[in-house]
Amino acid sequence: MITSIIPTVLGLFSYLLSCWGVLFSEALKRNPRTWTCVYAILIILANIQTYGWFVLLTPTVGVLETPLILVGHDLDLANPLLRDMLDSGALASCTDPNALPSFFPSFVVGQAEAGYATMKNKMGFPALFTLMDRTYNVSTAGVVPVFPSQFSEKEVLRYSIVQQGFTADVTCAFEALSSNTTPSLTIKSQKIKGWEDVTFLEMTSDCVDRKGSSTLAYTRGDPNYIFLAVCNGLEGNYSMLNVLLAIMTHPNVEAALIFQGGGRYSFLATTVCEVRPMITRVQVDWVNAGPFNSKLLATGAVPDHGGPAGITAMTALYEKHFSAQAMSTNTVGEELLSSIGKVDPGFHEETILVMMGEYIRGIAEYSGSVLRACLSTQNVISADGVSNELKIPSEGFYHTEFMAWERSTFWLLIPGTLVAMLTVCGVLWEEAHHPVVAPRAVELEPATATRVVSAQVDASLS
Repeated sequence: MITSIIPTVLGLFSYLLSCWGVLFSEALKRNPRTWTCVYAILIILANIQTYGWFVLLTPTVGVLETPLILVGHDLDLANPLLRDMLDSGALASCTDPNALPSFFPSFVVGQAEAGYATMKNKMGFPALFTLMDRTYNVSTAGVVPVFPSQFSEKEVLRYSIVQQGFTADVTCAFEALSSNTTPSLTIKSQKIKGWEDVTFLEMTSDCVDRKGSSTLAYTRGDPNYIFLAVCNGLEGNYSMLNVLLAIMTHPNVEAALIFQGGGRYSFLATTVCEVRPMITRVQVDWVNAGPFNSKLLATGAVPDHGGPAGITAMTALYEKHFSAQAMSTNTVGEELLSSIGKVDPGFHEETILVMMGEYIRGIAEYSGSVLRACLSTQNVISADGVSNELKIPSEGFYHTEFMAWERSTFWLLIPGTLVAMLTVCGVLWEEAHHPVVAPRAVELEPATATRVVSAQVDASLS
């Protein structure tokens, strides 16, 4: 604010001085065209000079990548020891919603927001997402916030670091499933006696397991629902599956999700989405005073079939859909309906499938971040949080902000400088060639007035 006011005042001051000279110039008054042209030139030069002062007084903010290297560690979600601990039940408090004590309810808090953010980004809208009091741009990318230990969190810092992340490669397609297909799919409905306009709905399939699927709903009025069945994808045959166990015994299996929508959400029809959990490498630009940006690196991604992150992602999707269904609406369906309707009011198949994939990916990445935070908590894996054998190194560097002036700044002051020099030269030249002679003071004698009057009288009489 101050750097804007000062240049304006300086430019206005020089402009007023120049205008003062033009207004009292006898030479310019005799030539109106010249007077007008000079005024126009003064206005242009005043604007240039004001901008020059502004640039001179306002330094440029730059970012320097300092050679100071950040070295830290992350929890390695791909470590085989975690799979052994998963088999033994040591990770149940973070991966099983039915375990006691369980941290899994925390997964439900931000799942809807995470999926909605990725859909908004796909639509070209800005999307910010909050997790553990930190703001992310679009998605968490399966990472957790890290901060240099040698600085206070109150200091404004910018730094980039490569961390291990988590995502899901999702491919969706519409399928015509029925009681005669493999897998089979049947929707049963029954009016509830004694309840006014209440219907019980159930989806049955030969691949459904209640522990990994949400296939029951009570609806009032029009049946608006979305059912979810979690299956495996062995050569297109979605056989019986307990999602929490069978994926671990088949490391090459791709998890498949069958969504069935009805009523307001019939645009989903029967959508089958194949989900491939992936452990990734992510470059994250952290700013402790603003949103974090993440960029997925092309190298370093490995499948995570049967790992705790992949299983937790599937379970998080199930928990989200289980809690989304109400008697008249479904929160997941409403989010999809709103998002798809904004970009494609016609609800074309391609748009629906892309948005569904983005929604699943956003929830999967969110679950990876919360799982990482949960497993890093003290007394979950070890008393100190993460044991050394489960750590993976991470590296990065600082971005140091500095203030400086551009090397070309002085060029912006040349017009004003030339005007000042020419003005001074013009005044000196005028003084040298047309010196102003002060009039001499004439003493008036007492008789002078009488003589003047006499002369005037004589002239009038003659």
